[in-house]
This record gives sequence, structure tokens and C-alpha cells, in this order.
Amino acid sequence: MTQLSIPRQIVRAIHAGIAGVLFVLAGFIVVSDYEVHDALLQENWRALQPLGYMAALGMPLIGIALLVPRAGIGWLASFAVLDMPMVKLFWNSEKGFLLAPVLVASMLCICVEIIRQAVAGKRLAR
Repeated sequence: MTQLSIPRQIVRAIHAGIAGVLFVLAGFIVVSDYEVHDALLQENWRALQPLGYMAALGMPLIGIALLVPRAGIGWLASFAVLDMPMVKLFWNSEKGFLLAPVLVASMLCICVEIIRQAVAGKRLAR
């Protein structure tokens, strides 16, 4: 197995960490909040929307963390585009605004990696 570049390691760690936090929080919410626990047992899906939002945010983050090691320029660009609305979403939330700068750092690392691959591609084309 080859060693990942520093920007790819940072992107992978950030996305896996945020997704892990979201999934652990969802588990804690189900276990500790009796209303959510009862809604789960009674299949009251309206009361479970916050858990759905956490899962909807966590899945793309896990996908990025898993795909970043072998991603080409196209995938990296799509990851950067996917991170943009997440930055705005976290920035506008009360409790998640501290994650927005972390995702911005991840986007910068993705951009560095895109530039690095583009330069390496030009060298190979010569």
C-alpha cells in the first residue's frame, strides 16, 4: 500500500471524524431521548427527522473518506463541490458552526491535491 499525501490524509481524517461524530450523536440521541426512542418504536417518522438529517449528512462524508485515497481530479472536484453546501449548512447552524472552518480546511486540501495532480499530469504529457 502506498503512502497517502498529507492533503489526502487530512481530508480523509476530517470527513471520517465528522461522520463518526454525527453517527455517534445519533446513537446517543436514540438511547438518551425517550421521545425519540418511543417514536422509533411507534414508527413515528416525523419525530425521527433529525436522525435522518444526521444520516444524510454522515453518508456523503463517509463516502468521501473512503474514496479520497484513489480519487482522480474529477472525483476530487466533485468532493469540493459537495463540501460547499455542507460548509454553509454547518455555518448557519447554532451548534455546528465550529465544523465549518474544518470543512473549509478540507476543501483547501482538496484544491491543493487537484493542483498537484494537474501539474503531475502536465509533466507526464510532455
